[in-house]
Amino acid sequence: MLEKYYQPREDSRKLSASQAVGKYLEKPVLHYTLGTKVRPSVVNTLKEFGLDNELLVHDNPLPFRPQMVRGMAVAANDPDWATSMQGSGVKARVLNAVHRGHSSNPLGTSYVSGIIFDPDFGKPEAGGKIVSPINSLQEMEQKRMEAPKNLFDFDDDDDD
Repeated sequence: MLEKYYQPREDSRKLSASQAVGKYLEKPVLHYTLGTKVRPSVVNTLKEFGLDNELLVHDNPLPFRPQMVRGMAVAANDPDWATSMQGSGVKARVLNAVHRGHSSNPLGTSYVSGIIFDPDFGKPEAGGKIVSPINSLQEMEQKRMEAPKNLFDFDDDDDD
């Protein structure tokens, strides 16, 4: 998320890889992330892939420190509190979500919230099937649950 919305600092410069040694990346290149210090080994890799021209760099490191999340913990670090319950450390995650006022979207990108907030989940009349609300829009409208008219319209504007 940070990489997606990060805006390079105003005094960043575009330099060739060999001129950028000792500086910090302001834009990711290959597998090198924001804030990677350009070292000779980085330059060699970039040259190997033909990406050694015009790197966006800065003289100073980023004003924050990145946090590496191991692959098995990705779900636990999801911004949707319900989805994060798939990971380990559930008690700490619930407390963190409560303290920070996190929210969950049953029509979001994960199936977890849809299952959790399905009013028919676990009822015998549901036929034992788990049906996410995103797959039953007509039923949601009959129950007067809020449902989008177009599932692929994520804009805030009301144009159809």
